[in-house]
Amino acid sequence: MDRPAARGYGGFGSTQSTILALKALIAYARANKKTAEGGELRLYVDDKVVAQKTFEAGTQDVLALAVADAEKVLKPGKNDVRVEITGDKNVFPCTLSWSYRTQVPVSAANAPVRLTTALDRAAAAEGDSVRLTVKVENVSGQGQGMTVAVVGLPAGLILPPDYKQLKQHAELRDDGNKPGLISHFETRGRELVLYWRDLAPGAKIEVPVDLICRVPGEYRGPASRAYLYYNADVKHWVDPLSMAIKVKAE
Repeated sequence: MDRPAARGYGGFGSTQSTILALKALIAYARANKKTAEGGELRLYVDDKVVAQKTFEAGTQDVLALAVADAEKVLKPGKNDVRVEITGDKNVFPCTLSWSYRTQVPVSAANAPVRLTTALDRAAAAEGDSVRLTVKVENVSGQGQGMTVAVVGLPAGLILPPDYKQLKQHAELRDDGNKPGLISHFETRGRELVLYWRDLAPGAKIEVPVDLICRVPGEYRGPASRAYLYYNADVKHWVDPLSMAIKVKAE
């Protein structure tokens, strides 16, 4: 049976498959528990040793390797990475992880939906209203199910407390015969989350959202993204929104 592939967030697909995969890994670790022989652990990138560690026989501590100046060792795109351990009987499970920070993660090439976000101006005064336009397009050529757009808002901007505009966007139109501009919305900290129950082939939806400039300063929000609700690994990312808010003239 093929081994399940772990996702970047530590899961193995659905909740049920993750539980089964973890049970299998625990059972395997218990059945194959053994004392280590002395040896050496090495990490290669493109056939070059970038980290290594020598360990003694019988060691039970976690064997961890850290790559110094990893940003210089790992190049953009795909890297050929492998782990080797010496010793005839040394066969152990391993975990390879890499964390980094970026303003905009790389979008999936096969993302079925595209997102565009834009503010009507880059600077405004305290108390002014600015217009955010969110555009979502189905580029897959076929109908899609539930779709999500997560829009990062600069910290100095807020949604009107009554959410009146967004509630109107979610209302059914034409006496309930047509869906609203959005199906549902919610807020999570500095992010506005918009939902659609489905998208027709080639659908293009434009959602206007009015924001209020609350606190003077220069701000940049988190990156925005769009994806299918049941396939969250395949995202389309866009640049963070920025806004400069000036003190209101007396």
